[in-house]
Amino acid sequence: MRRVGELDSDGPEERQTPPGVDDSAPTGWSAEARDSPPGTDDGRRPRAEDAEAEGGDIRGRQSAALVVVGGERTGRPWADRVFDLRVEDHPEPLQELRRLVGIQRAYNHMTAGDDCLALRDWPCAEREYGEARRLQPANAEMTFWYAVALATGGQIEKARPLFAQAFAADSRWRELVSRLPAVEQLPTDPELLQSIISIP
Repeated sequence: MRRVGELDSDGPEERQTPPGVDDSAPTGWSAEARDSPPGTDDGRRPRAEDAEAEGGDIRGRQSAALVVVGGERTGRPWADRVFDLRVEDHPEPLQELRRLVGIQRAYNHMTAGDDCLALRDWPCAEREYGEARRLQPANAEMTFWYAVALATGGQIEKARPLFAQAFAADSRWRELVSRLPAVEQLPTDPELLQSIISIP
């Protein structure tokens, strides 16, 4: 692997140059690494697709990988990698990589929401969990925590259909509700708690 090009604010891109692709220019991929990593949905054609258009290499299509790191080192390498994804032995590796990027992007917002939760910053948690749920609307975990943030922020009516979706996906989310006030992730309000648990 070698470093090529610069992301506007989030550091360099690491990749291998495939055969048959011009490597003389910087990559010019998107600046906001958490939300728009290279070659996803920002309207730009990733180099890997250029390589595929040229026929790939002699092994054909087998794998794809994406690593995006932040622009500042934290001393925690696992935290510095905003995206670290790999697809092996897949008939459509780029398509599968794009799917995984979408999931990882949502989980990055979930992580940000968790950080907001730890600070008891409920508007921030609502924003981050809401964006995660927008990106992965069928994901029960993201739906549940968005509902928790809304309920804690006093928006219980908006939260009800989200709780219902999470409970329908897995009844254990309903069981978790009763434990959250003890860790200050829902208000200590028996009436509110019961209204959530009784959602059909």
